[in-house]
Amino acid sequence: MNITEEPTSPTPSSRGETDGPGHLAARDDLRALRKREWTVLGLLLALVIVAYFNVKRIVVSGVSMQPTFKSAQSVFVWTSVPRSSLRRGDIIVFHSPDGDEYIKRIVFIQNSRGTAQPPEDVWTTDGPQPFAYLFADFYKDGESVPTSRPVDDETIWVMGDNYQQSKDSRDFGPISPKSILGKILM
Repeated sequence: MNITEEPTSPTPSSRGETDGPGHLAARDDLRALRKREWTVLGLLLALVIVAYFNVKRIVVSGVSMQPTFKSAQSVFVWTSVPRSSLRRGDIIVFHSPDGDEYIKRIVFIQNSRGTAQPPEDVWTTDGPQPFAYLFADFYKDGESVPTSRPVDDETIWVMGDNYQQSKDSRDFGPISPKSILGKILM
């Protein structure tokens, strides 16, 4: 006599299940939660990688940006900022014509045609000051007429917030967009 065993299906307890539809719903909820956790972890990892290659920490040296930044304060610089996204009032890090790195605020951006007019006033810690007064070496008789000092198209004029103790465009002239290292993240 041959005895054959019939194949048996696994019991719920051997599959790690318990009876009832509530347990299946809980397991699906746990899977969905883990999927969200992995998604969030993946996004955080991507953010860390982007920040690693595009954000740099620098230490402020000097008093030219007080009261905004104090000497020895750490700030973060977005190094891959599109130059076309820079606006008046942004704080940037750049190489000056003499090769030093500076942190300054943008007070005027000349367009590619050289037709943009500078603002009448520039914000300072002493209140608004006339642009023509602050940058008198570049203007003749207070008019927007460049003097013998060269002023090219697509240049950026910068100034320290503590303008009375700042070396900026009033000393070395406007800077080229190519000299910009990045924009301060605030």
